[in-house]
Amino acid sequence: MSVTIALRIKHKAYQLCIVKDGFSRRIIKLYDEITVPDREILISRLRDDLSEILKTYRPQKAVLLLPFRYITTTTLKLPLKKRREIEQALPFELEKSLPLPVDDYNITFYIKRRDLKETEVVAMSILKKETEQYVAVLEEFGITTTAIKSYFIETINTILQQGLIKKQKDAVFIQEEEGHFNIAYIKDGKAAEFRHTKNSNLVQAALKSLSTEPLPVYFSGSPSAGLDIDIREEISVDPYSVLLTSLRERGPLKLNFMPRSKQQSQLRFIYALGALALFSLILHSLSIVIPYYRSQTALKKIEHQISTIESQASDVLEMSKKLDALERELNEITSIRHQGLLAIKALEELTRILPEHTWVTMFKYKAGSIEIAGFSERAVDIIKRLEASDLFKNVRFTSPVISRQGKERFVLRMEIEGWKEG
Repeated sequence: MSVTIALRIKHKAYQLCIVKDGFSRRIIKLYDEITVPDREILISRLRDDLSEILKTYRPQKAVLLLPFRYITTTTLKLPLKKRREIEQALPFELEKSLPLPVDDYNITFYIKRRDLKETEVVAMSILKKETEQYVAVLEEFGITTTAIKSYFIETINTILQQGLIKKQKDAVFIQEEEGHFNIAYIKDGKAAEFRHTKNSNLVQAALKSLSTEPLPVYFSGSPSAGLDIDIREEISVDPYSVLLTSLRERGPLKLNFMPRSKQQSQLRFIYALGALALFSLILHSLSIVIPYYRSQTALKKIEHQISTIESQASDVLEMSKKLDALERELNEITSIRHQGLLAIKALEELTRILPEHTWVTMFKYKAGSIEIAGFSERAVDIIKRLEASDLFKNVRFTSPVISRQGKERFVLRMEIEGWKEG
């Protein structure tokens, strides 16, 4: 079973979640939140928890969720239209406003408004040091971080998708998170502006900076937050829904702080591996099917020759010699066809029993013996499935299993049950 880890980080706490991949994505286990006095202890505890998780599950991917307080938001107006051009221009524009060199940040953005003259974007920046140590810990356990997101942003995505704030109406959503207040201005059913502050007294000022007119306020968080403002409604946002939303690539705000180059390299590797496995399987299938059809044609031709000789030959002795020769050829071709059928049957059986996360890159058949190689998330599961098949016996690895890029490369050899030479 393929699973993904959702790792939510707080200032001095973290929470792990195991999610089943696939169309029926669901949360298998949500662990208790772990609170620690400092980050060094947090990293140590995280390593211990990941070690325990790997005893039960085999996660290959992870999504990292960070506090919104780590993020700097900047609204810019650019004379550009294409996303690629905006992405290239942002580092130069943000150099003017970020306190540290722009290379120290991971940057993402979304388009707020676009017209014929300019595009208004909201750029979000987070220091790389806030993410790199968690990504590195996950990599120690063979887990690839596929996305770096903000828990607050994914909360907004959840609220908008579930219709907890009515569309076509302007409103403000405030989320209290570890004593900080994350603020989002919702305009026409879409997130338009963001703020965050630690001081509850500054929330009112932040609201005025978002809109000159009073707006209905929706709140989520601790009831003892001490806000001196009129709250229209307190929203209870299910953390399970937020975690599942964070694993989706689609949403109102598709904001991923993972560098674009790493996102593209991960996609290229997956596509290339899949294409290579498919191409290899096609070649091996053709190498078996084509000789089979050739032997069928030759067999029909020989059968026709036998029929002709039987009807026309007058010399019994001469005919007997020719028939014996043709019979030997027929037996040889029948044997070849039988082997071809066994190989095809073996391919069908492999297609049926191999796990979905397994790719076969090499298939060899000779004299009742089959050798395959490929990649799998857990190679030992393949041995168990093959041994349970009525078609195969003496299943064994012929070389050590090698782990790479979250996959295990294997080479297996087995024999076909009941095969006899000739």
